Amino acid sequence: MVFTYLFPQSECYIYQEGDKISSTLFLIPIKYNTPHNTYNGYYLYGVATLKEAEGKGLAKKLLQYAAMEATKKDKDFIICRPAEQSLVGYYSKLNYNIHLSKVPFKISGVVKMYLPTPQIAIQFLKGDISKYPYHFSWSDEILEYMLNIGEIESHQKTQDLKEECYILLNTLNKNIESYISLRDSLFLFPME
Repeated sequence: MVFTYLFPQSECYIYQEGDKISSTLFLIPIKYNTPHNTYNGYYLYGVATLKEAEGKGLAKKLLQYAAMEATKKDKDFIICRPAEQSLVGYYSKLNYNIHLSKVPFKISGVVKMYLPTPQIAIQFLKGDISKYPYHFSWSDEILEYMLNIGEIESHQKTQDLKEECYILLNTLNKNIESYISLRDSLFLFPME
């Protein structure tokens, strides 16, 4: 599933030491929509370093390099959800300093009815999401991946638990800050 849906949509960065890959990260395209504009960015995913390579700052180097490359590609932001609360400070030092709230979103009965048919469910889901004036949105391919792995159904359970969520934003384009930092922006289905 990852290689069919997710990998072709993302960019993978690696830090290689000799013939060994010591650290990796993925950037998955995501958009931020406002009533007046659409901003293009990335969702940071799968940041990992081998145990024996920890403490060398490899992930930090990769994160900085990825942000530089995203800026060259005219991306407006990178968003991330740290694996645990203790990493919030780490990412904050790397310019992930806008904290976003996760707005509760109930999956409509129509979407639930069509979950076994991803292409139809996606169209209804996109319709539900578009009712929110400020929201992040995935491509159809990423939504199909999430439907197929059951992520959208597990999202519903996460929303019901009212868990605190740590979603951080690194703004590469400062114009986006006035839209995002002042609002609860709808962020659906983080791949947790």
